[in-house]
Amino acid sequence: MEEQVNPLERDHALAVVLPGGLEKNATVHGSKPVMDVLVTLCASYHLNPSDYTVEVFSANKNNISFKPNSPIGSLEAEKIVLKPKSVEEKIRRPYMPEASVRLLVNYNRAHKTVVRVSPTVPLEMLLPAICDKCEFGVQTTVLLRDPGSDQPLDTSRTLNELGLRELFAKDTD
Repeated sequence: MEEQVNPLERDHALAVVLPGGLEKNATVHGSKPVMDVLVTLCASYHLNPSDYTVEVFSANKNNISFKPNSPIGSLEAEKIVLKPKSVEEKIRRPYMPEASVRLLVNYNRAHKTVVRVSPTVPLEMLLPAICDKCEFGVQTTVLLRDPGSDQPLDTSRTLNELGLRELFAKDTD
């Protein structure tokens, strides 16, 4: 009388259908999880496992539902089909970081702080960030080219237009 061997403890011969329709034979140990079988098969046929799904068929051609960690021996599979995942064309826009510069802000005679800002944005848009760093009020702050200047900077212009990377903030309050 022949002993029944546990399907998880023996090798299983499987027919593997590759994406092109080509059918190959593979031998897999019964204790191997289905996802490991997918990875092994993809590696042996130079495929990327993340691009494929597995369909498992029984001897009578029925589709077997399974969990990814199910041992292949417990499914009593005869055929495995590697199917390409449905590829929805994802148009990936390359991430273009916004150009920014370090703006050195001098205030209260001896204090300095650095604010990272876009050089193409008008100073009026940068003023809240500068005032926040210097702890000044937006309404009472004047931006100057140098500490001895009485002429405030034109806040409708950008740092690039003014050719500045350093300025002076004065609180008129």
